[in-house]
Amino acid sequence: MTTPAVGMNPVQNVAVTTWYLDASGTSLAAFKTISGISLELNVVEMQHTIKGGKTSIMKSVNAGGVKPGKLTCTRGLILDDSMWTWIQDAIDGNMAKARKNITIILYNADGSESKRYEFRNAFPSGWSLGDLDAAGTDALMETLTIEHEGFSLKGKNGF
Repeated sequence: MTTPAVGMNPVQNVAVTTWYLDASGTSLAAFKTISGISLELNVVEMQHTIKGGKTSIMKSVNAGGVKPGKLTCTRGLILDDSMWTWIQDAIDGNMAKARKNITIILYNADGSESKRYEFRNAFPSGWSLGDLDAAGTDALMETLTIEHEGFSLKGKNGF
């Protein structure tokens, strides 16, 4: 472990072995993979002419210009239909019911909670079922795509 600068905490990697998707206080599902926990700031470039006719480019962030990534969640197909009920609400256009605040909770190997990513007004925007193969022996996988209006990070060390 490297020695931190004065006043800084030591660097500690998070080894996550389990994660769950929680929707409005109800554990919705455990997934094999979740990707797309990301955001992109809207960077604006402005070109200025400086002394001698040279140009300079200044970059700044547009206030409020944050684009969150889409979540892509993959798991083995299970018999419980609670996730499909959520998808059906979106299909039916019942967005007041489909929009949920969801949380992805990360757990360490010892079972203790590591971090929480809290997503605002999330709703399912896509679903797919893996290939049906009569000769296959792999588990049948389903993929859920989730849109949201942004997220915050909660966890240890002041997050």
